[in-house]
Amino acid sequence: MDPYHRRKTLRSCFILAGLVLAAMLLPAAPAAAQALDEARLVANGPDAVLQIRFNVRVQYQRHAPLESSDLIEIYFQLLGGDENLTRQIEESLTVDANPPAPGASIVYPVQNGLPVKKIVIRLSRKVDFRVRAGASNQMLEIILPGLAPQGAAQRVVSPVVEKDRYAISLQTLPMSQQGDVRAIPARLQNYDVFGSQVMRNGTPLYELLLGYFDSQQAAEAVLATIQQEFPGAQVIDVAARKEANLMSAAQTVPPPAPPPPVVEPAAAGAAAAAAEAVAVAPDTELDKQGAVLMAKARSALIAGRNDEAINTLNQLLLLPPNKQSQDAQELVGVARERSGDLAQARKEYELYLRLFPSGEGATRVRQRLASMAPPEVAKTEAAKPPEKKEPQISAGGSIAQSYYGGDQRTQTTQVLVASATVTAATPQLTSNVQSSLTTTVDLNGRYRTENTDTRIVFRDNDQYSFIGAPTSPSLNRLDAAYLDYRDLQHGLAVKVGQQSGVTGGLVGRFLGAVVSYDLAPKLRVNAVAGVPVKQDEFVQVPSQHFEGLSVEAQNFAEHWGGSAFLINQSADGVVDRRAIGADVRYFDAHRTLYALVDYDIEFRALNAATLQGTYTLADQTAMSLLLDDRKAPTLTTTNGLLQSGCSSFVDYFAGRCGGTGPFNIDTLRRAAEATTANSHQLGFDISHPLSKKWQVSFDARISSVGALPAVNVGGIPFLGTAATGNVLSFSAQATGTNLYSARDINVFSTTRLHSETVNGTQFSLNNVNGLRDNRLTLSPSLSYYLENDATGQKISRVSPGFHTGYKLTPRMSLDATIFLERSRNSGPVQNDTTSNVFYYLGYRYDLNY
Repeated sequence: MDPYHRRKTLRSCFILAGLVLAAMLLPAAPAAAQALDEARLVANGPDAVLQIRFNVRVQYQRHAPLESSDLIEIYFQLLGGDENLTRQIEESLTVDANPPAPGASIVYPVQNGLPVKKIVIRLSRKVDFRVRAGASNQMLEIILPGLAPQGAAQRVVSPVVEKDRYAISLQTLPMSQQGDVRAIPARLQNYDVFGSQVMRNGTPLYELLLGYFDSQQAAEAVLATIQQEFPGAQVIDVAARKEANLMSAAQTVPPPAPPPPVVEPAAAGAAAAAAEAVAVAPDTELDKQGAVLMAKARSALIAGRNDEAINTLNQLLLLPPNKQSQDAQELVGVARERSGDLAQARKEYELYLRLFPSGEGATRVRQRLASMAPPEVAKTEAAKPPEKKEPQISAGGSIAQSYYGGDQRTQTTQVLVASATVTAATPQLTSNVQSSLTTTVDLNGRYRTENTDTRIVFRDNDQYSFIGAPTSPSLNRLDAAYLDYRDLQHGLAVKVGQQSGVTGGLVGRFLGAVVSYDLAPKLRVNAVAGVPVKQDEFVQVPSQHFEGLSVEAQNFAEHWGGSAFLINQSADGVVDRRAIGADVRYFDAHRTLYALVDYDIEFRALNAATLQGTYTLADQTAMSLLLDDRKAPTLTTTNGLLQSGCSSFVDYFAGRCGGTGPFNIDTLRRAAEATTANSHQLGFDISHPLSKKWQVSFDARISSVGALPAVNVGGIPFLGTAATGNVLSFSAQATGTNLYSARDINVFSTTRLHSETVNGTQFSLNNVNGLRDNRLTLSPSLSYYLENDATGQKISRVSPGFHTGYKLTPRMSLDATIFLERSRNSGPVQNDTTSNVFYYLGYRYDLNY
């Protein structure tokens, strides 16, 4: 190993050691979790896939732009109350470029009070892409066709490759309208584009083809990027069509005169003369077209341009049966043989003999097959042992700091009515509502060998408050500190430390371990045990732990997956949560479906039932559906302590918190049920492209949350909340991209809210601009909100904002945001005018060793 790489490896080792030490020494702290979990590039056949994983459940809705770009916005919704688990700070992840795949920077900006969230992705260069929901409801994926990173692990097993097997039929027209074919986009200039003839119901048609592709998956990836220019385009199986044409030729076309044999380049003159002789006097236009292609293919073959000959002969074989079809099948085998592709040549010869078993051509083909070397057999003696790959050590991450500030000024006018005389008092209150320095450390390390993959992750967020307790105390939040080990040879995986759990019945963050083992290639068993991370300090449970078991089936029936789980959680010897459940998943390039049921067998109540799905059509119309019914929060016995006024089970069972009793588990569980609301949600979203620059979307949603009672915990009273009733939400968006520059996204939206007590309307404009080769981002925004409620209160609110980010160096970036808000609340007895300002300024430095 050279000195440079030795130093680099040593630095990575020191970072790995530091990560382990930090994970062991830093205590867990109560806090909401970071929404972004991980971003990575993986290979999926010929394509690169940028996977963005969340610590919360998400549902993809739409994205912009729809054409190639290096600036992307993806819009999604947080599910099942998971919005409460995220913090109001900007989050970011980076992925280094892995050629030919570009690098990426993912930013999750602060988005207060918005039901639909977004992430902003900046790629290191402009590429074609598609966006879709991931295989789980914690993932979004960006597909980069044809850019599979070198040496990256395949996300799925690559399809069997058969060279030049597939093509794309771009457009089919009557023969008289060949001049009306659409222009080919410049981004497809590396592919062959050619015209052919196809018979439909006895009528000859002109077909424009794009080729060739070694797998159907590769062809479909390119097809998805051109559906807008060629709406009727489809992938065709070149081999299947060639074989169908040859079968028809074998049945309907009389055997032609024996063609002169193909000779070596030394006899080029004689062969060229023979080629001209073959092309004499075709009977039909189709035969004439075939003869021209045959002459071109023979000339290329004689000159040693084997790839050109194969391409030309494929074009000929895609034509309907003609007098040249039989000879073309023989010559394509010759061209494959001369190019060194003996396996494919053997297939071409065998197809010829199956369709044309007699004649001089069959004799020549049999002779060529006999003279070819037999298929290679794996050597068993004196075979060289495979070269052992050196272990790979890498480490990286980021360090970020931001100052968050905010001020609020409120002017109140109270209307006092006495003896028909109206007077008013106008006190003014000014307060500093936020002043803190937030430091985020995100470190990761990896050690990979041929058979193992070990990853260490550490994420911590420290918020130092300049205001101090009790108004705004300083907090430290440990989001993640875990070791993830995978034995690739034996199917064993162990993930231990502080981590987030959403699947398998897990709820929120925990400190513990997940052990997985592959029982079969598509069947995995998972065991989990640990301690939940406390989300508040009101309930003190000194002994709290859980254990669970799940069985997961992956990729059965090609696109389906699912799991079943059992989980048991205890606190101070009391069963806190004991649930069974299952989920079913469907995933392909255009559709996803996810269904979940979680049932608590101690409470005999349904904790959650969810059905969500997405469907993307060929023209990039995207639809999503959500049905969600759940307890909010998740039903646990601990919730009963909140209503009892106790902060621990010990005090409750001893009757130290007042009340008349009885102080037993049944009473406590009834209190837990009373302290847990029912949440229902039904939503439907659809987005449709109008052109390359414009798309429209519509969202309809109905939701309701049940009432929560007032509680008194440790002498601190908490007001209850009334049931919301059915809240209807309707919104429409128009999104324009690249309207005035090479890199801009503009979203115009309107939203209407309606319930039994409130009616609200919001208009908003959000704009993103990428300047200076996408190093500078400018994002102004403006919203206006109006609300009327049943008590006569009226609210009007205008909120302008501005965000900017600048990539100072490849690893250092700066960002700043300011939001202003001015609202007026007027009612029968009081009028308030409030002005808010919220801002933050920070930097992020990306590490890579």
